Amino acid sequence: MKRIGIQEIARLASVSIGTVDRALHGRKEISEDTRKRILQIAREHKYRPNFAARALSVGKATIRIGLCLPREVHYFFDEVREGFLTEARRYRDLGVEVIYRPFERLGVGERETMAELVRGRPQALAICPGQPRESCAADQSCGRAPYPRDLREHRRSGHGPLCSSLG
Repeated sequence: MKRIGIQEIARLASVSIGTVDRALHGRKEISEDTRKRILQIAREHKYRPNFAARALSVGKATIRIGLCLPREVHYFFDEVREGFLTEARRYRDLGVEVIYRPFERLGVGERETMAELVRGRPQALAICPGQPRESCAADQSCGRAPYPRDLREHRRSGHGPLCSSLG
């Protein structure tokens, strides 16, 4: 079955695109009968939001990922950084933005750099701390709840940013 968009849903329901948008996002200003009809059409045609279109319409990054790596051992960390940034560029149209904050070397200046990174409010962190216990507390030092450390913990929490330690 061909993927259906809001324009096609609007045509099938004989309503405007704005009315479809209000129905899909649970907004007011439409009758309950119209909302039910639109949602039924969306279900029947297995409608899924087009996140690339949404990112373009909003015109700003929707996912900010903080990347914090040491400058030392550059032959390794340069490859990690470049791979990370290359993949992020592939998803730029979907609203992915990477905030890169390097620190001089493992165990030196990483806590301050990570605290600065967290103040930028990324939705996820990818870090490589030399002293994980001290450095990973950077998010707490900024008055924010700790980032979940892995995907299982993230799913249990039900929301919030995700932190991945590369070390």
